[in-house]
Amino acid sequence: MIFNQLQKQEVVYVDTNFLIYLLEGRGELHEQSKQIFQHLIIQETLVISSELTYMETMVQPIKQNNLALIEKYEQLFDSFVTLKPITLTILKQATQYRANTIPKQKTPDAIQVATAVIYQADWFISADKGIKNLPNNIKHYVI
Repeated sequence: MIFNQLQKQEVVYVDTNFLIYLLEGRGELHEQSKQIFQHLIIQETLVISSELTYMETMVQPIKQNNLALIEKYEQLFDSFVTLKPITLTILKQATQYRANTIPKQKTPDAIQVATAVIYQADWFISADKGIKNLPNNIKHYVI
C-alpha cells in the first residue's frame, strides 16, 4: 500500500473516483480509500483536486436530493481537500495531453492530470487504471 511510500511534505492529488469510493463506496475499494484517507490525515498531507471534482461528486447526490451526502462532500472540501481552479493554463495543458500524450483519455481525466501537474502534485491517487504515463514524475497509485 501507499503508506510506506508517501513522504511528509508531498502533495497528493485525489481523483474524483477516489472520493466517491471514500464516501459512497462499499467493499474493498471503500475500505482501501478509507485507510488511505486516514493515513493522509495523520500525516497532515496536503491533498488537492480540481474544481471539476466538485461537480463530478455532486451530480448524483443533487439528483437524488441526498442532503446528507451533499453535506459530507461539502465538509470534505471545506476541511481536507483543497480544490484548485480550472484555469486556461490547465485547459491548454489538458489539450496537449489529449492531443499528444494520452489521446485515449477523456477530457475530464486530462483536466485532472493537468491540474495535478500544474499544482506540482507528487502523487495521483485514483481508481482509474486507464490513466497512464503521468508526466513530471508524478507517482500514480491505483486503489
